[in-house]
Amino acid sequence: MVASLPKLSWMIVQKGKDSFWWVKEVSEDVYWDPIDARSVLDPQQAMQVWEAAKPLERYGIHAEDWQNAFFRFRIDKRLGEHGIRLVRTEERWQQTEKPMFLLPKIIDPFQNPYMDFVDALLQARVKYLNATIDFAEKLSVDEVKNLLHEGTQLQYFEGVSLHVFPELMEILEYVPSGFENDLESGENRKTEDFSSEIEEQEAL
Repeated sequence: MVASLPKLSWMIVQKGKDSFWWVKEVSEDVYWDPIDARSVLDPQQAMQVWEAAKPLERYGIHAEDWQNAFFRFRIDKRLGEHGIRLVRTEERWQQTEKPMFLLPKIIDPFQNPYMDFVDALLQARVKYLNATIDFAEKLSVDEVKNLLHEGTQLQYFEGVSLHVFPELMEILEYVPSGFENDLESGENRKTEDFSSEIEEQEAL
């Protein structure tokens, strides 16, 4: 039976030595082992990830996907120099000016909306790269997933907890080695073509 998502009315997060935010305490029992290996996106990171993902909207990533993949929290009060108490909110984080933290919905092996989102994000990134760069042979999702997985496995064996921010940015910034200039020229070409279409419409 699939477990229902917890309410998580509040949680306490603390900034680590790596300058990332990590969960220290939550409002109810959740199957998390260990709990302090759970990371959250702070407001600035959330916006940076959102901006980096915008080019993928036409390849299957939409605002609703973000709402489904993260619990959303706003600041309740500061707890000393490095801790913050957060309270749950149902506000859509892209549509509010209030600072908001995002907690990935990783509840258990059977209820994992965040990992579903990561898979969709990876698929969209691969589609974007194939559409932008003229590869001799198109990239496959499995190929890119395996390459990114190697770095994740290395961190795991070194006992380093993987934070959600570099995990997402690694996907959003991935370009096959040697094709960085091809991606930049492809993006510029698309911008020029799009601008030309606008100019043609305005001239009618």
